[in-house]
Amino acid sequence: LLFLAPGLTAAQEARPTDPNARDLLILTEWFEGEFDNEEQRWFHTRNGGEGEPVHRRMHAIHKRLDLPQIGEHVFHIQHYLDDDPENVMRQRIGVFISEPENNAIRMKQGFYKDNDGSRDAHLNPKKLAGLMEDDIFFIEGCDVSWRREADQYVANMGPKACVFGEGDLRRYSAHKW
Repeated sequence: LLFLAPGLTAAQEARPTDPNARDLLILTEWFEGEFDNEEQRWFHTRNGGEGEPVHRRMHAIHKRLDLPQIGEHVFHIQHYLDDDPENVMRQRIGVFISEPENNAIRMKQGFYKDNDGSRDAHLNPKKLAGLMEDDIFFIEGCDVSWRREADQYVANMGPKACVFGEGDLRRYSAHKW
């Protein structure tokens, strides 16, 4: 006798040969929300850290967007500093895609050409409804690679991989979560 499971998950039905399909759905579900590093700062002093905490207080907002013209798993990402929503540090777009050949999920980081027009899009996602690929740009090396480790996802980007700006304005972005 052959018994079939009561039902297949959407990930199994959509991409039965993609080993990352399930993780892509879980990770993008977990990714949406608001996050703050105040606890990290608190533990710095609690665990004997001297002086000011190493990191400034940063609040991150990740809002899922319905932009099939950009991708299936798309997020508006906005960070602000010092518990002040007016002190926006950066905003960008994150597009998650599966990379079965690398056993990873890649988050392409796109940067808005019109930062003012995308500001606070988490409050009004319709603001970005007409966003097209021509309205954002991607910088080689700025993608974040996510891998499942036990019951968590670990993300990283190579050291000084994301380079932007020229001369005195040259900056590097590095991420490891």
